[in-house]
Amino acid sequence: MTEEQKIIDKQARQFSHYLVKGKPSKLEVDLYRRAIANHEKDISPKDKKILDFVDHHNWSIGLIDSSMALTKPQSELRRRLLIMFSILECMPGRYDQFIPKRRSHWYWFTILYTCMVSILKAGAGTILVKTI
Repeated sequence: MTEEQKIIDKQARQFSHYLVKGKPSKLEVDLYRRAIANHEKDISPKDKKILDFVDHHNWSIGLIDSSMALTKPQSELRRRLLIMFSILECMPGRYDQFIPKRRSHWYWFTILYTCMVSILKAGAGTILVKTI
C-alpha cells in the first residue's frame, strides 16, 4: 500500500468518525479510496494545506467543515466529506443512522442549540482556515 493510499484510508476513518461517530467497514474504506482515485483532480495548494492540517489535527474537521460550508462549499475537504457521507448513507448496515426518528416537541431546543453551536463553529473555523 502506498503512502497516498494510507493517507486516504486514514481520511476515510476520520471522516466516518466525524459524520456518524463510528468506524467505517473495510468495504466503506475501499469504496472511499476508489472514489477518490476515480475522481482525482488537481488540488489547489490551499486545499492541500487544509487536507494535511485535518490529517494531523482530527479535532479540526468540524470547525473547518462549518467554515467551508459557508465560505467555499466547493472545497476539496467538503467534496471528500460528501463522498464519504454518500458511501455511509448507502450502506444497509447503517440504515438506522439515516432514517428520520420520531422526536418529542422538546427536540426543537436541541435543533436551536445545534444551530447556535454551528454558527460559533463556522466563525472559529473561518479564523482557523485563514491561519492555515
